Amino acid sequence: MELVSKERYTLKGNIVENIIQKYVFENPEVLGLGKLIPIEREVAQNNGGFLDILMRDEDNETRYEIEILLGKTDPSHIIRTIEYWDKEKKRNPKYNHIAVIVAEDITNRYFNVISLFNKCIPIIAIQMVAFKESSDKLNIQFNTILDLANTDDDDDIEKVKTDRKYWEKITNKASLDLIDKIYNSLFENDERIKMNYNKFYIGLLVDGVGKASLRFEPRKKWIYLKFSSKEDEMIEKYFEEHDIEIKYDNVWHQYGIRINKYEDFERVKEKIEEISKLLLD
Repeated sequence: MELVSKERYTLKGNIVENIIQKYVFENPEVLGLGKLIPIEREVAQNNGGFLDILMRDEDNETRYEIEILLGKTDPSHIIRTIEYWDKEKKRNPKYNHIAVIVAEDITNRYFNVISLFNKCIPIIAIQMVAFKESSDKLNIQFNTILDLANTDDDDDIEKVKTDRKYWEKITNKASLDLIDKIYNSLFENDERIKMNYNKFYIGLLVDGVGKASLRFEPRKKWIYLKFSSKEDEMIEKYFEEHDIEIKYDNVWHQYGIRINKYEDFERVKEKIEEISKLLLD
């Protein structure tokens, strides 16, 4: 095998930012954030300014506010990204929103600042690295250096406490009944585990401690059962063979399986019990 070195290429001053924006917009997979669907470029903000790129996830549940900067990131880039994230969040509150900072160079100083924001604002920081392939070709790599799932402590995940009545108002009774039935099947005989109602999901309390590694997300006509895991072909194969839709979230590092009725759960109950034991014991 031959080892070769490529020439590092500085984008700032050598290429127009609009070209990078267009490339990312047309090729969202390069960001490494799963299957994203472009919505709009240069999104006008109500008090001036333009958000570089707006994208959404495949399920149309999460919006990504993406700001791109050639060269080193700076305070104005970080502030602008958070400001646009906040405006889009207020404009479309029914979605989850994630701010994405993309820059050629994210210095240690600003990496630490972004990390602090990460405790209360969902931010992903991505570094662009460009190499010159030929006189007219560039190879640009996008490397995530900070994301909102870089913690193994469930208590670090933002939780907004709610109750059963909150969920009864925003979803239908059938979805909640389905969750109840699955919960009882899995945990009825385990006094340590209780329901834990939060704003964006229904999690679990284990001996009074909140756990988000296994949780339920009700929808109008079905539910998602989500569990933390590394990508695993064997897990995906198991659920696919049992005719259960399964998707992996690269941001949260978790699988989500769609359950339309209790019979779906019954087909994979044994596997869910196995996963639950690993995550909660």
